[in-house]
Amino acid sequence: MEGDWAISPLSAPRKLELHNPYPIIGEKICKSFGGLVLFDNAGFSLPLNSKAAITGPNGCGKTTLFWMILERESCMKISPKAVFGVYAQTVYQCQRRETVMEYLLEHCEYSSSEIRGSLINMGLLSLLLGRYNILLLDFPAKYIFCPFLPNL
Repeated sequence: MEGDWAISPLSAPRKLELHNPYPIIGEKICKSFGGLVLFDNAGFSLPLNSKAAITGPNGCGKTTLFWMILERESCMKISPKAVFGVYAQTVYQCQRRETVMEYLLEHCEYSSSEIRGSLINMGLLSLLLGRYNILLLDFPAKYIFCPFLPNL
């Protein structure tokens, strides 16, 4: 039927295949800012082909842990073949004097929430179509309007 379409799974190139049963392991994680202790000898392991979500209130260390993994801090054991696709909270900003958000707020009739959601969705889509074997996503889920979000 005209207009029918389907999404086919994309296969990763062989050079991106991971074989380590735990491609990301955190051991003896310690991190504090001033008097606030975020992690005190914490640890975790993420099994191959698993999905994990780090949830919690603002300021509890979710984004800090995200960057500790991404920057491969010494307490993180990361598979050497890991290729990160990264979505950070500030992805919708550009390298000009104004952010994309500021530009769109000034030049269109959509609300800031609608614009932010669209920009986040575009960034997320580019990651899902990229050639990565590990996705690190750090975003406020309230702006995601994707029907596939539960499958991430």
